[in-house]
Amino acid sequence: MNGDNIKKGEYPKLLLFSMLTVIKGIPGLYFARCIIGLIVGCIIGFTAVVNDYFYNGAISAAQGGVQSLTMPVIWLGLFMLSDKIMESLYYTMYSVMLKFSRYKLRSRILEKAAKIPAISFEDPSFLDNVNKAEQGINPLVYITNTFTDIFTNTLPIMLITGGFLLTLHPKLLWSLLIIMMPIIAAQVYRGVNKSKLEQVSAPLRRKNDYYKKTIGDREYFKETRLLGAFDFLMRLYRDTVALLNKNIWRIERKNAAINLSLRVISLAGYGFILWQMVSLLTAGIISVGSFAAVLGAVAVAISRIEWMIEGTFGIVADTLGSVNNLMKFLKHPEREVKLKTVIHNIGKVELRNVSFRYPGRDEDALKNVSLIIEPGETIAIVGANGAGKTTLVRVLSGIYLPGEGEVLHNGVSTKDVLAKTLFSRISAVFQNYQKYKLDLRDNVELGDPDKPGDPDKLRSAFDKADLFIDGASFPKGLDTMLSAEFDGVELSGGQWQRVALTRGYYREHELIMLDEPTAAIDPIEESRIYNKFADLSRGKTSIIITHRMGLAKIADRILVLDRGEINDQGTHEELMEHGGLYAQMWQSQSMWYEQGAQS
Repeated sequence: MNGDNIKKGEYPKLLLFSMLTVIKGIPGLYFARCIIGLIVGCIIGFTAVVNDYFYNGAISAAQGGVQSLTMPVIWLGLFMLSDKIMESLYYTMYSVMLKFSRYKLRSRILEKAAKIPAISFEDPSFLDNVNKAEQGINPLVYITNTFTDIFTNTLPIMLITGGFLLTLHPKLLWSLLIIMMPIIAAQVYRGVNKSKLEQVSAPLRRKNDYYKKTIGDREYFKETRLLGAFDFLMRLYRDTVALLNKNIWRIERKNAAINLSLRVISLAGYGFILWQMVSLLTAGIISVGSFAAVLGAVAVAISRIEWMIEGTFGIVADTLGSVNNLMKFLKHPEREVKLKTVIHNIGKVELRNVSFRYPGRDEDALKNVSLIIEPGETIAIVGANGAGKTTLVRVLSGIYLPGEGEVLHNGVSTKDVLAKTLFSRISAVFQNYQKYKLDLRDNVELGDPDKPGDPDKLRSAFDKADLFIDGASFPKGLDTMLSAEFDGVELSGGQWQRVALTRGYYREHELIMLDEPTAAIDPIEESRIYNKFADLSRGKTSIIITHRMGLAKIADRILVLDRGEINDQGTHEELMEHGGLYAQMWQSQSMWYEQGAQS
């Protein structure tokens, strides 16, 4: 998904996409603003005619016909009052429209992200494109608003003003073209350079944002200070800023040179139009009053042309690449479901010759894995770091789809099942669980957001996770905010892990997976949690990932993974008899425990 390289034929499509996206989001507000913009444009356009009427009336009044000034003054006053009222309403609508459009677009991006295959978020190039899509929100709204202004505001002004100038002399219209063409050329050139800049800036910007986070974000600052890594990270931050600025300066220097050259041509157009007006005045073709009205009309027209080209086409030229990135993101392939089968229960889980590879990797994380898990069976998965344990769980659960082979739940492939119906029967607590900055109740009820507020389920989940709501740790009970940033409490790592376990138990499930979620709990307490988990999971399919061989003994069957393949499987006793990798891992940990006890 590369949105930076825009072909010539794609520009109209992008402009249409921008307009339709905003119109679909806020149709009533959009068309109301169009009507007001049209009224404002007509008022400004006819002001030139009113000024001509007023100036000629003023000249007549100066020559003795004072009464001839009455109606011109009234008309001028009405136009000025109408202009101020409608212009104020116009810009108020503009501000409201900007805010509403942004909210709608951000919601659409979030909804789209939820439908994109999870594996896409493992691809660095995709993350760059997400960053680029975010950068396209404001430009898309601005482009829509400015192009709306052209047709509902600027175009009426130009048509009415052009008609007025045409009644005076056709040559005055040619003068406007001489001014307009160099400005258009400058903005087109600027847009080409801006697209090139965006192409190299997106990955640098993402790095820069990350370095800034490691320096000042609450999640990082403790370790950053303890390690004394501030200077190192600050240097990385400054290096990316320097590269960004270097690219910007290189592009803007080129833009400034061409813009200056074309501005000189545009200045010549100003001189030409003034010469034409003086010639028409001395020839008696236009009156002194008309001369003054033309000056005002031309000034308004030229300012509108410059605004339209620099403020409108300039914005389009500068940011159309970002809008293209946003459009590409919104059209990014979603998770494909061939049959869209609704699954009613998990049943037997089967993997048939499953292989899986992460984007940009040279080797498979899983290699030709075949496995059957019977309903109600408890499986422990062990292996060294990088063996593929977490990947196996993600593929097995349907979060990732296999590159080759099939994963079947009750005979239905994860490639064919509606993900929502599958996930609704699965609960999981991962090693990198989320610490939501919400109150305790919301943190737990997120485990089953479709069924919130069930007191019996809450009580049962707290009991299963052995999480006690005492006044010291949770001063406001279930309403305690779990974030010091929002005037709440700061939990320890062990407390957070119990909250995560409670969340997992709150969700009604047929299959539950624990991916080493107890790392911050001491080994004795961890053993107690896993044994209780085994008791609570009887009758339900359960999967445990652990590094501790002793904990794997609670499972009905142990899988030993090595470099993405099932190296061995069986009960603890069977695996020890095999004398393979599992036995080596067991003996290594047993020696460590013995040395620890002797010391």
